[in-house]
Amino acid sequence: MAGTLGSPTRSTSGLTLLEMLVATTLLVIIVLGLTAMFLQTQKAFRGGFTQTDVLESGRTVVDMISRDFQQMSDAQDPNITNFFFHSFGPPLIQTDGQNSRENFFSDVFTLQRVNTTWYGVGYAISNAIGGASSQSLVGTLYRFTYQTNGAPTDNPCFQFVQFSNNQNYDTNHFYRLIDGVVHFRIRAFDAFGQEMTNNETAAAAD
Repeated sequence: MAGTLGSPTRSTSGLTLLEMLVATTLLVIIVLGLTAMFLQTQKAFRGGFTQTDVLESGRTVVDMISRDFQQMSDAQDPNITNFFFHSFGPPLIQTDGQNSRENFFSDVFTLQRVNTTWYGVGYAISNAIGGASSQSLVGTLYRFTYQTNGAPTDNPCFQFVQFSNNQNYDTNHFYRLIDGVVHFRIRAFDAFGQEMTNNETAAAAD
């Protein structure tokens, strides 16, 4: 009995070129969307971290200045400056088209006493970009310390004013506190709650 042998036919299925192009396009769109979302999240995280760091530094400096003011002492000598503050340069006016604000830079000095040791403590802004007279946008806050035993006859405030007026912050009496300061304003009031506006004159505290 004779017969004919033949191979069975098989049907194969696959993706067409058009389907592959559509799938690749969708994959690219998804990857681009995820990348954009990742970059935006990373940017927001860095911005929040930077803002937190700035606020933390600001709080630390404010606490330090508050403690120094609480420790102010009177030298009981009319020739010794107990407290001094000074604003340099014209205020910087910033506006966004609707609202405006004035940014000030000030220097401040206080005299402190611990047992028989006197300390002169001051805070000064250095905005070396363009010099103090041009009132640049940002500055660096420095802390001044000066120690003397016995009566402070050498008037530590004089040393502070000399250094700050000359923008001489490369001495061992100053150290850097915080960068990027855009506003640092000191307002002094007397015992009756009246603001002391003559900021060019050294004030003797009672």
